[in-house]
Amino acid sequence: MTELQLIYLLGDPVAHSLSSDFQNAGLQALRLPWKYIPKQVTADNLAALLNGLGQSGIAGANITIPHKITALPLLDALNEEAAMIGAINTVVVRDGKLTGYNTDIKGFLRAFRERRPDGLARRRVLLMGSGGAARAAAAGIVREKLSDHIYLISRTREKSIQLIDTINRCSEGGNRLEVTLLADFSDLDPGIRESVGLIVNTTPAGMNEEEESIPLPSLEGFSPQTLFFDFVYNHTPTWLQRNAAEAGLDVEDGLNTLLYQGMKSFSLWTGFAPHEQIMRDALNKALKSRKGRET
Repeated sequence: MTELQLIYLLGDPVAHSLSSDFQNAGLQALRLPWKYIPKQVTADNLAALLNGLGQSGIAGANITIPHKITALPLLDALNEEAAMIGAINTVVVRDGKLTGYNTDIKGFLRAFRERRPDGLARRRVLLMGSGGAARAAAAGIVREKLSDHIYLISRTREKSIQLIDTINRCSEGGNRLEVTLLADFSDLDPGIRESVGLIVNTTPAGMNEEEESIPLPSLEGFSPQTLFFDFVYNHTPTWLQRNAAEAGLDVEDGLNTLLYQGMKSFSLWTGFAPHEQIMRDALNKALKSRKGRET
């Protein structure tokens, strides 16, 4: 009898995630004796849990908020892309060794290309957040040469500086980007707003509807051609996505990014191409039945 293989989703929290719904559907479609299991793990317990992944019967893991950066030094190896940006979302276990990958970049870029196959009419980008997802988005922006200037809004200065370092590394020998660090939306004057073609939200803003009581960022003054690309997804538009739509912006939520990064992770773990439509159908079904958030 073939031994059951496990794949974990490691984060804090994870109960909200829809990843297990579509990943298990993909595994079942290929009749693989594997199971994808969400497992909540705190920062204090992350090292011990990752150390235990090398045992028999575990094929890998997804890594989500807030461990995409802090997990790096706990692995045996990183692929070139993950090492370049300093963030992972996927761990593959082979012969007891843990290798980290980042499939968020490919997930983001595929979702973006489908939404804007002709690219951006305006070359400046506003990036919200400075964590692991922000690093993946920034790397994708550099790779596709979508922008020559990124405006970065982040509450954590140390992470912001690290993200700028990541952008500079990704830009070496190619598309060199100027980065301007801003405190909040109030620093965006009308001229800047008019020049922005893409706003990317990589923060958890909008995950909880209770947050509607906090002051909303002003999205007035941006061009109707501006794409508001959110890494957050839900069964209905979040308050932040509604705010963007009411300001006349085009809105893309994080559902396609979730699916596409998950499909790439699936291939890394199993060695097989996933059944996209089966996984998409399972994701949409799960989305209708409960609220979702970022991976």
